[in-house]
Amino acid sequence: FHIVWRRAPQAFDQSLMVINAAAFFGISYGLLWDDFRPWMGGFTLLLALFYGALAYLALVRSREHVHLSLMALGIALVFLTIAVPVQLGGPWVSVAWAVEGVVLVWLSFTLRMWQLRVFGVGVFAVFAAWLIILDTPDALSADVTPFLNSYLLAFVLSIAATYLAAYLVRRNSEDRQEWDSVLFPAFLSAGNVFLTLTVPTQVDGVWIAVSWAVEAAALMWLSFRLGLYELRLFSLGVFGTLAVRLLVFDTPVDLADFRIFLNFRVLAFGSGIIALYVAAFLVRRGREAVEEWEPDVVFPALLAGASFLTLWVASAEVISAVDSGIVRATGQTADHVKSLSLSLLWAAYGGVVLALGIVRGWRTVRVAGLALLAVPVLKLFLWDSVALERGYRVAAFMALGGILLVGGFLYQRYSAAFKGFLFEDQDEEPKIPAQP
Repeated sequence: FHIVWRRAPQAFDQSLMVINAAAFFGISYGLLWDDFRPWMGGFTLLLALFYGALAYLALVRSREHVHLSLMALGIALVFLTIAVPVQLGGPWVSVAWAVEGVVLVWLSFTLRMWQLRVFGVGVFAVFAAWLIILDTPDALSADVTPFLNSYLLAFVLSIAATYLAAYLVRRNSEDRQEWDSVLFPAFLSAGNVFLTLTVPTQVDGVWIAVSWAVEAAALMWLSFRLGLYELRLFSLGVFGTLAVRLLVFDTPVDLADFRIFLNFRVLAFGSGIIALYVAAFLVRRGREAVEEWEPDVVFPALLAGASFLTLWVASAEVISAVDSGIVRATGQTADHVKSLSLSLLWAAYGGVVLALGIVRGWRTVRVAGLALLAVPVLKLFLWDSVALERGYRVAAFMALGGILLVGGFLYQRYSAAFKGFLFEDQDEEPKIPAQP
């Protein structure tokens, strides 16, 4: 009626269209499902094509009243979305929905119909929920060959579609609505989340940490290369996830065949530590292209994270060396050896950091080294002096005294830099006084 007479549908007419489509769809499924299950995806696709043709006919017949065309198009897209899981299975459902979503985003800019973009965002939301809630747990529980399975291709195609949607939104910024401003960071973040989730579905053990370390460093580099602030933020998020993974899952090792510093724990922590230092270098090198707060927050945080993980894995190696029997000590003697070794390790590391900060003129590193050196000093006086036996206690005091003597030598050698480590920032070039 509305197509023939070119009438604009009212709210009741549009509701009747939806009820009609839903009733026909439900009744047909009830009649055909048991006997024609393999054909139901194609049947649903035909419904989508029918309503798509109806939308085109309504638009050609009456361009003044586009509501009828948009309503039919919306019903067609709903049927198209339903046809995917009905006909397909496994991870390919996510791929089909991701492709549909990016096509809708592309058509929304090509046809200048923002309504298509709204539906495309909805399809992406359904696809993201399906990928996270269903596909990821299935891939984690499946016994698949790494990098030679259907899940990898499905995840890669889904990630590519999400990144492509982000690119389309960014490229067509002049055609966007006001609410579109959130789409680019949303699509970009979603693609990064899918990329991070892909790693544990393809590798296991310490290789998860290694892969996340590479991903975090690569995202940090791309953030400067492409000028995308969002990538830098997500890189920090991956670093946080990596740190939790290292501390909780990769710290324990099998002591039966333990070999100090030649084990998978050192590989996992080493990759994360190197990635943190690489990211810190990139932030420092590109400090002119970052936000104002990043050099004062992100750079020290990355260095602090790298130092903390270094001390953690080194301490774990010392403890495992004693517990595994490499260092022959048992009972209370083993506890004394571990406590003394940790004190010496922390003192040596803090002294090295402090010396590096003094020699290179890095105020942040100097302060961090001083804070690290304070930890073993406090431990020595508050714990070791009481808990350790006399011989171990004497060794601890002698070692700490030697480290402090080295600090005194550095103070004498670089006194100007050392005196200003709390008040002067020697990272900047010294100012030349004006000539009288």
